[in-house]
Amino acid sequence: MRSSLDDLKDKILAAALPRVEFHGWSLRLLNEAGAEVGADEAQLAALYPRGPADLVVQYSMDCDRQMTERLAARDLSALKIRERAIVAVRTRIDVAAQYKMAAKRAAAFFTFPLNAADGVQCLARTSDAMWVAMGDKSADFSWYTRRATLGAVVTACMVYWFTDESEDLADTQAFIERRIADVMQFEKVKAQASKVVSSFPNPW
Repeated sequence: MRSSLDDLKDKILAAALPRVEFHGWSLRLLNEAGAEVGADEAQLAALYPRGPADLVVQYSMDCDRQMTERLAARDLSALKIRERAIVAVRTRIDVAAQYKMAAKRAAAFFTFPLNAADGVQCLARTSDAMWVAMGDKSADFSWYTRRATLGAVVTACMVYWFTDESEDLADTQAFIERRIADVMQFEKVKAQASKVVSSFPNPW
């Protein structure tokens, strides 16, 4: 259940996003955004105890939320898993494209050693949200491998998108399709190898 503090955090993030291009994900950004929506120092300290780091994590989670809502509004059931993955990755990028500089600065923010753990958690959360939206119901070890693999694809595609200036992001779309195709081919070979190995007699 949402509270007034949740609404305040949403307002702070909304006020911060247009400013990221000028201030980065910094304490100055947080303070200016807070001041714009009427949040005092005590409220900012309570809502963002780790300062800008908490704001960047909030931004990532909000992008995931928007992505999930957009994917839920589409019927993915008729699509192959490869096609669902392409749609999911492109949707996540489309959401981030609303404030591209904020996404680029967030990626840079997570490269600092002190922020690396947050970056890993945010990427894992994004990958999991995608798989859930795609209808994944795995509960074995593949649950982890699928999310790790898709997380790597998302990272590569986001980095490619940062410098893409093609019309309608055509180059990024083609890159996403190639990366997903590579992953699907790898999964196919891995599945075949596992099947062959499982047919071998147990040496013990």
